[in-house]
Amino acid sequence: MQRGDDDVEITTIRAASAARSDHQAATDAPAQRVDTIKADIVGIFHASRPTVVEGDVLEGDRELGYIEALGIRTPVHSKGSGKLLTVAAADGAPVEYGQPLFAIARGR
Repeated sequence: MQRGDDDVEITTIRAASAARSDHQAATDAPAQRVDTIKADIVGIFHASRPTVVEGDVLEGDRELGYIEALGIRTPVHSKGSGKLLTVAAADGAPVEYGQPLFAIARGR
């Protein structure tokens, strides 16, 4: 590009090549899925012992707690292995149907 006495040269080959390699690396990485474990019933949530905390790695199907309603305990399971990202329910807190309780990252 020329403007008066100034010459400017623009090359985008490197930028496009770098963008392609970044995109390729992102698509090569395995996808990580995040599952939300929600309350199946209305009641009081109680955490299992030992209590899980954010960052815990869960192996297999682990009981994370239970919801008590009318004296009946309904367990809340992790539904498989993964890394616990979020604990949204406090021990002893009331929960509603469909309320998110935990977020678990699946995959690597």
